[in-house]
Amino acid sequence: MPRDDNNGVVSQNSGTPWSAENQSTLGPIGNGVAGSSTARARESRRRKKDGLRQITVELFEREIDEFAQHGLLATHERGDKIAVSHALYLVIEAALGAIQSGTLAIKTAKGTTGG
Repeated sequence: MPRDDNNGVVSQNSGTPWSAENQSTLGPIGNGVAGSSTARARESRRRKKDGLRQITVELFEREIDEFAQHGLLATHERGDKIAVSHALYLVIEAALGAIQSGTLAIKTAKGTTGG
């Protein structure tokens, strides 16, 4: 998993779903532009081949506010789904990095992971 040596967070040019090499005509979570069913199917196959899985995540407004408060999201981008997804990717990558390094432990139904 690529990492930025300065803070452990993956940069936008390091193979993340929103990096330039992974951008498609629909973007990482779609840009709302309707295309043909053939184009959508092709995009779905490409994502699957690239190991990406598309899911829907519901966030509370306060969670989006936290992204902005911590500098992960510009305040004026709070309504931008792509910008919010980028902030969420940063949080996920940072959390996974902390788990792998042993600096974060998460209690799950199966026990504690990391730490």
